[in-house]
Amino acid sequence: MQKNLDIHAPRFSRADLVKVSGLDPKIIKLWIGRRLIRPALKVRVDIRSRLHFSVVTIFEAKLMRLIGENVVFGPSHGNEMAALAEAAKPKNNATISSDIARVLADDGWMFAVARSVELGKPLRVFAGIANLQGCWNLHLRLNDAAFEGQFEPEVSYIVVPVGVIFAAVYRDCRALCVGALPGPQ
Repeated sequence: MQKNLDIHAPRFSRADLVKVSGLDPKIIKLWIGRRLIRPALKVRVDIRSRLHFSVVTIFEAKLMRLIGENVVFGPSHGNEMAALAEAAKPKNNATISSDIARVLADDGWMFAVARSVELGKPLRVFAGIANLQGCWNLHLRLNDAAFEGQFEPEVSYIVVPVGVIFAAVYRDCRALCVGALPGPQ
């Protein structure tokens, strides 16, 4: 079994991204076009481009899907007023979940979780995240109950089990490298 998979290496195809992230290929194409998913490498082949993705990119895509499916963001008065003032559309859930995925994709904890997968000792990392006046506020903890008091009393925040999600992506990507990805779960 392969050890120490480089989480930033552009080793994976669009088909691999579909398998591991669970996203529909049409959604992936749309999100790439909107730059919500950013390939790790773009190689020009004749008149087309072949896109390559990293473990980190695949994690971000899967996280965007999971947040989009499980967390509903309602409109806020401030966002609506800003949108009217600028004559722009407010961010949709895909854009918000893309912002969250980029904030949560941090090398420090991801490398630690990857090492824990290699050692067979899962590391459960949780992220508490809130958007305060347009700025993302992030706290990482090893216990999902440890977020009390980390945010202001009336601030809504979400807790995301990023360690479990990243470990699953890492294991699936590692399996793809040796040609043994399990079927749908």
